[in-house]
Amino acid sequence: MQTEEWGELHDKTLVSLNLDWGTGELRMHVGKGPHGQWLIVAAGVRRFECTRLDPWGPSKLVNDVRGPIPLAEGVVWLEVELQSGDLLRLEARNAWLETVD
Repeated sequence: MQTEEWGELHDKTLVSLNLDWGTGELRMHVGKGPHGQWLIVAAGVRRFECTRLDPWGPSKLVNDVRGPIPLAEGVVWLEVELQSGDLLRLEARNAWLETVD
């Protein structure tokens, strides 16, 4: 399931990501430039997996976002696919999208 806002991340640049181990908060900064910037924020991260193998060739652009999808355990699942073919997957208590001014 994807909201219209999440769909706006297609073709945007993954600038950085930060996982605060102590708080379990993950922040992905997406979309550097004049067309907007976003933060993907996940609270209560219990699992985070990331590849950086470039199976489709090098790219830092977002191809697709799947989720957040509620799981039976009271957490959500979210996957960010980059145009390189790499995947960033997480399970967390909650995940949301914030716009950055």
